[in-house]
Amino acid sequence: MMNHPDKGLKIPYTFFSIWSRTEGEAAKASVLEVQPRCINEKALGYPSGYLYGLPRMESCTMETNYPFFRYQFKKSNLPLDIELEAFTPFIPLDERNSGIPGFRMKYTVTNRSEKEAEVAVCGTMYNFTGFESYDGYDRLYQEGTPRNTKVEAEGVTGIVYDNPDMDHGAVNYGSLALMTTNGSATCKPYWQDGGWWDGAEEFWQDFREDGELHEDVSSQAVGSNIAASIAPRRVGSISAKETLKPGESKEFLFYFTWHFPNRYGWWPDGHCRPSEKSLYDRIWQNYYSTQWKDAQEAAEYFISNIEMLEGTSRRFADALYSTTLDADVIESLVSAITVMRSNTCFRIADGRFFAWEGCFEHAGSCAGTCTHVWNYAQALAFLFPALERSARRTEFLEETDEE
Repeated sequence: MMNHPDKGLKIPYTFFSIWSRTEGEAAKASVLEVQPRCINEKALGYPSGYLYGLPRMESCTMETNYPFFRYQFKKSNLPLDIELEAFTPFIPLDERNSGIPGFRMKYTVTNRSEKEAEVAVCGTMYNFTGFESYDGYDRLYQEGTPRNTKVEAEGVTGIVYDNPDMDHGAVNYGSLALMTTNGSATCKPYWQDGGWWDGAEEFWQDFREDGELHEDVSSQAVGSNIAASIAPRRVGSISAKETLKPGESKEFLFYFTWHFPNRYGWWPDGHCRPSEKSLYDRIWQNYYSTQWKDAQEAAEYFISNIEMLEGTSRRFADALYSTTLDADVIESLVSAITVMRSNTCFRIADGRFFAWEGCFEHAGSCAGTCTHVWNYAQALAFLFPALERSARRTEFLEETDEE
């Protein structure tokens, strides 16, 4: 999202959760993740921002039908079938719509009981605009003053996360948006900014009560005089609630978009010569920032064009997975496609395409759209020939000497 690989980074206080109450029974709430199954190797234990003390699902299975990913969650004492389908538009020959900075999460919940059930699905996100670093425990360092704003339009409720006081030309300047198109949505733009983990406690008690959220997070309790974090912790949540009859299924739709317009072309990651540093330090603009001015505009475009974006993406997936090719061959093809969607590749404001050879955990590997790698690649030329032609123009007209 922020134009740089960070393998293993998990933004704290960012997750989905579910609440349900079957007629005549007590309410239940769980985070829509599986409990960690491994021994924690961090010196201070699991980061508090992961909220591993909250109840979670017992199991989850995953199935890929690229660009669609399906997850099925199970919990023995929950009379619900819960399925998540996540996707980012991917449409061959359509570079613009395949480059939308966002994805949709569709939770489909089915009531397996013989009684009516109320169900709510909630999305929570930390405002990490201005991100500098995360200590892996409970301190996420940021520039500026993050701001969360509730937005409401016809059929849409959401939160825009931005950082207006930052230098708009900084590489970590940007905005985020989390929106739902479910009609019965409630919102908590800001978690309580108390001591220690008061915000998480207040949110969970509020959500667990009835699946709805309240914006007022004030408290008369004395609390702790130890700040929750050195940096301002700006977390916001949206909950969508529905009533399901026995055997009925309903969808809970969430859209997440981002907009970090500024990037290094080739990150100053220590791989360049000292004489080249000024070139590596140069800041460019992402192509998508010329198409959508911020995360909110990207989300609004995504939502208003979802029928076309989803339908065309699904036709590609159906065509790919309905072939007679072996599953291993299809998986190999998909692996080549996912490289295009990673930090290995990027497109700057004038539309030109560039790529690294690949990515390390936190840096690129070998800059310059190396011809000894990309001249052998096939997926880009077949799926997005305009981007392939861009790379070849750079190779022959700019990188090749006259001699």
